[in-house]
Amino acid sequence: METLKPQPGIYRHYKKGNEYRVIGAGKVGRSIGTDGLLDIAHYSEDPKIEVYVFKRGKDFVLEGNLPSDLEFVIYEQHYDSDLFKKGSSWVRPLEMFLETVKVDGKEVPRFTYIGKDNGQGTG
Repeated sequence: METLKPQPGIYRHYKKGNEYRVIGAGKVGRSIGTDGLLDIAHYSEDPKIEVYVFKRGKDFVLEGNLPSDLEFVIYEQHYDSDLFKKGSSWVRPLEMFLETVKVDGKEVPRFTYIGKDNGQGTG
């Protein structure tokens, strides 16, 4: 059974309410040259790890020091932080993106879909 993928759009993270734009989902693969290089992203579990994001037709291919057996969500932040600017790209394991977390004894989604992408975010 295939895991559901988040639809492209704007999502809010449960911790501080920061917003992110989901671009798509992809798997680790091997690129050939730089054709289709979309961006260089950070790995959510270790931001020092750079991940090359390639667009191959309708698919996203990731290259970097990532677990090769996982699928990843590709997204960008819609706010400035102390370390990363608005528009910085990230990859996170798909299952982690979709999981729930416990907050004040209640299960809540790690990321909540809040709407379609209008190119500006909502905030």
